[in-house]
Amino acid sequence: MDFLTLRNVNLQGKRVLVRVDYNVAIDNDGNITDDTRIRNSVPTIKLLQQKGAKIILLSHLGRPKGREPKLMLDKIAYHLSDLLKHEVRKVDDCVGTAAELVVATLANTDILMLENIRFHPEEEKNDLEFARMLARLADIYINDALAVSHRSHASVSAIAHLLPSYGGPLLEQEVHYFEKVIKEPESPFVVVIGGAKISDKIGVILNLLPKVNYLLVGGATANTLLQAKGIDMAASLVEMDKLAYAINLLAEGGDKLIIPIDVVTESANGASTSIVDVSDITSLDEGSKAKDIGPKTVELFKSKLENASTVLLAGPLGLFEDYRFSDGTLKIIQAIGELNATKIAGGGDTLAAVSFFKMQNKFTFLSTAGGAMLEFLEGKKLPGLEALEQAKRRMMIEGHAYIS
Repeated sequence: MDFLTLRNVNLQGKRVLVRVDYNVAIDNDGNITDDTRIRNSVPTIKLLQQKGAKIILLSHLGRPKGREPKLMLDKIAYHLSDLLKHEVRKVDDCVGTAAELVVATLANTDILMLENIRFHPEEEKNDLEFARMLARLADIYINDALAVSHRSHASVSAIAHLLPSYGGPLLEQEVHYFEKVIKEPESPFVVVIGGAKISDKIGVILNLLPKVNYLLVGGATANTLLQAKGIDMAASLVEMDKLAYAINLLAEGGDKLIIPIDVVTESANGASTSIVDVSDITSLDEGSKAKDIGPKTVELFKSKLENASTVLLAGPLGLFEDYRFSDGTLKIIQAIGELNATKIAGGGDTLAAVSFFKMQNKFTFLSTAGGAMLEFLEGKKLPGLEALEQAKRRMMIEGHAYIS
């Protein structure tokens, strides 16, 4: 962690622009269906209020093509107001005269939410002039969103070169736990990987394999490994174009890499389910699909977890939303929850599963970083963090007054 944090920084009366991650799940009417990311920002906002800052929140929502009413942030501002028991004002743009006029009226501890930054195409182009327009709103910039820090966007990268820039408490916490996993995990260290695709996890698996005692793979991610091992997975989801990578992972992983020995399958017409050893999937109808790890695999995975001191969970182990295929994910999450260990879970589907089974309080840390988490664990440099590191060096050279 090589960026400046908010410890001992005087923010009294300062206009503080905070990049948050409010890219939350919404329904067809634009209603919030999962407010985890909003709730995660509350401690940072309260800290800034304690420090007497004028707080300006900046986020995106979805992937708008121009200005889309459904993706405006009014409902998020209203919901945040309710969580904080404090008014969150809202302006209908994130740059320009309207935003500047409202910012000029802010008093200490006031909170203002700017409009969805992705309504402006310059954001994703990392446009420097657009970043300058954002910078005119503030005295200080804070990145508190690891989830977007793998993007070279104006509100993540370019702006950190224009203002005194810091990592917020949530970003600091995320980086702390993931650096611990990469650099100095307490052993035994067990990683559990699931989800739909192996393609976005190959780098993570290769980077973590030398550090783990066991790496347990389930979900559809395991299907490609099983197919690479010579097991016909019938109609199960398999990334056939990744078989060569999967063969390499099996060779690299050796005894550390643990894959399912049985699965719960669904018939071609969806009418029935079966529990079979992985080698017997082809004994079923050819349209059968593996949808969950089986009971033998659950016990195998639990035996590898039982003495763990550090656990990372990244992905569900089956189609947990369907009760017929929820048992594997539930029992492994319960097994992790019972451990006296550092327990980290991350990724959107992972958190959805943890929340679905009401096990949030059983984990040491829950990350919403998603793709950025995977890139961090893969060992990649994240543009948002690099920008903060460069800002620190610049500020130290300049002897900036906001460093204490």
